[in-house]
Amino acid sequence: GLHEDNGRAVCQDQGGNLWIGTFGQGIGVFTPEMKHIATIDVGDGYLRSNTIHHLYTDNRGMVWAATGEGLALFPDPGRPDSLRLFTETEGFVNSNIKAIAEDSSGTIWVSTDGGISRLTPSQWQIHNYDRFDGVPSGTFMSGSVTRSPDGRLFFGSQNGLCVFDPGNIPSNIDLPGIILSAMKVYNYDRVGGEPAELLASGQITLKHFQNSFALTFNVPDHALADIVEYSYRLTGAGDQWY
Repeated sequence: GLHEDNGRAVCQDQGGNLWIGTFGQGIGVFTPEMKHIATIDVGDGYLRSNTIHHLYTDNRGMVWAATGEGLALFPDPGRPDSLRLFTETEGFVNSNIKAIAEDSSGTIWVSTDGGISRLTPSQWQIHNYDRFDGVPSGTFMSGSVTRSPDGRLFFGSQNGLCVFDPGNIPSNIDLPGIILSAMKVYNYDRVGGEPAELLASGQITLKHFQNSFALTFNVPDHALADIVEYSYRLTGAGDQWY
């Protein structure tokens, strides 16, 4: 019989074996005749959480498990010790993985408590998307996902349905150049000309007593205002970025 009555996720690997995920006892692997093969849990050192939200077998035959502490990958389902775990360390913004899906290119998409994330198996790169990208804020639901015939993915959350075409989601955003819109030295609004003119030569020269100044800058695309982060450094005073 089952190693735990509270089964909440089921999938079948390409060998026909059943993988059953539970709320607090990890994963049980069974033959089609329900003969117990293995138990995969925290106690064996394979997982960091025994809470299993979803199980998925991809088109390459690999089994994926959405756990409370990371996305677990079993590249060889016949060997539980082949497990590879993806958490915040590997790039997820949140490691409480709720549901798993695969698009037509073989890319893995998951919902988490921090939004939607994409994992590209060919490069093991992770990209995260949140409310600034149009993803509903709040918690996503365990195992709530499907893929439509036209390739769109549907993830269910407490604040609605997140629907998108993976082919239209960029992995990188081309950011426009920064615009220097104002400069102030002490109580002067500008120093010798407009900011754009001052930077045309690539530098601004200040006198030794003009050692307190402020620069105002932004990007011209206001749609990026909430997702662009800025950093600066004072070359010559140190190499640290702020």
